Amino acid sequence: MSGQVVLPRRSGRLATIIPASQWISIGYSNEEAQLMENLQAGIKKYCDGEVGSDETDVTLEGNPGIILPYHDMLLPHWKKLANALIRTSVETVTMRRVCLPISVLDTIFPAMNANNNLANLAELGRDEFLKLSSFLRENTSINHLILAGDTIDESVSTPLSDALNVHTSLNRLSFIECGLNNTAVLRIILGGCTRVNDIMITMNELGSESVGILADYISSNKKMGSIIHSERTCIPYHDNCGPR
Repeated sequence: MSGQVVLPRRSGRLATIIPASQWISIGYSNEEAQLMENLQAGIKKYCDGEVGSDETDVTLEGNPGIILPYHDMLLPHWKKLANALIRTSVETVTMRRVCLPISVLDTIFPAMNANNNLANLAELGRDEFLKLSSFLRENTSINHLILAGDTIDESVSTPLSDALNVHTSLNRLSFIECGLNNTAVLRIILGGCTRVNDIMITMNELGSESVGILADYISSNKKMGSIIHSERTCIPYHDNCGPR
């Protein structure tokens, strides 16, 4: 989508699904417009109880190669989803290729304190990483965190590492395409993972120095019961090798 699109103002109550035709009329491509409609329909499905009573997963994602933009008109839908998360026994929340600005994270994170044990997040920027770090310092329910497609740079690595270090229930941590080929960032992040049992690092284009850092981390954390894995190197521990 080219240029900044401004939707007309509506009331603050939960809006009906904005159809693809309307997104197209204000400048979205056909594919973007359909994905925006699908995103709203996906949120509505969970909020309206259209999934089975034993449903434990919430998955919202766009197509590969396209990150769905955010607009304030979507916030009522996110708020309704947050309320649904609090009421239900959802265990897994996955949001990929969907723009998650601070306003959405401020809405969703408190709801995830209730009963969720996995968060799979993508497309986070610097401010969103800082918000995630704050959330992890206060959260007690997440035991598996997956970060995908989010470059962790030096400006957020220390706050994130500090948050990981004090988290009491996080057992598994996955970094997928997070730019951990930066050795300074990798050292900082691993420094905060003393409580984590399982770590997966994949598609980060790790070089030989980074592999050495991983090996040193394993040798100095004898209580660790898992493996660290990259796309080019698999370092075994306790006779296991490969992603879980």
